[in-house]
Amino acid sequence: MLDSAERSAVRTAGRLARQLITGEERRVREAHLITHLGSLHAVRAARSVGVFVAHDGEPNLQPIIEQLWRDGQTVAVPVLADDAADHNMSFVPWHGGEWSGGEWHGGEQLVPGRYDIPVPPDPERAAIRPDTLLVSLTAFDSNGGRMGRGGGFFDRYLADYLGCIVGVGFETQRTDHVPVEPHDVRLPTMVTDLGVRLMTRKHDQYRGNRGAIGKDGLPCE
Repeated sequence: MLDSAERSAVRTAGRLARQLITGEERRVREAHLITHLGSLHAVRAARSVGVFVAHDGEPNLQPIIEQLWRDGQTVAVPVLADDAADHNMSFVPWHGGEWSGGEWHGGEQLVPGRYDIPVPPDPERAAIRPDTLLVSLTAFDSNGGRMGRGGGFFDRYLADYLGCIVGVGFETQRTDHVPVEPHDVRLPTMVTDLGVRLMTRKHDQYRGNRGAIGKDGLPCE
């Protein structure tokens, strides 16, 4: 059994690390992150991409979301079950508007859902299984260990997810070791402001814009 105090300390440190990135530094780091993220074949070629809406200092993915809409790809956001005892979640489409005059017009406005996480105005719409998932990182390590917001929703979803999973966060959220449970899903690909980080069983390495790998260790292409 893992030490809950250790997990809490790692999560708190990761949250603080991203919250401390502000102003021009945040703008520059997010711009680099978006560039690296947009270079992934697993993102560019996906018919549908599951995203997260920035919360609590998370990177703002709006530029990549708008690019996906412009390219005709489906964007989906997570919706948590309404029942407080239910730790399941699904992804539902988030419909964009029209791109005109350098900005978006008529897109759906998200509304607060469970835990105030933004969801579409009618979250009961049919769920989809996105080809690629962009997963928020609260903390991560060089072995693919990831710590999220703490509810366990993503770990349950990822357990039988067969698409490409890409962790997204700032390099300052990296830690030496993320304490994980046996059921926790390690992420094979993570993107930070420094580049695309591909995890292997022995080590991790940056590979610029050369792609992403799936849970089976094969390229997400």
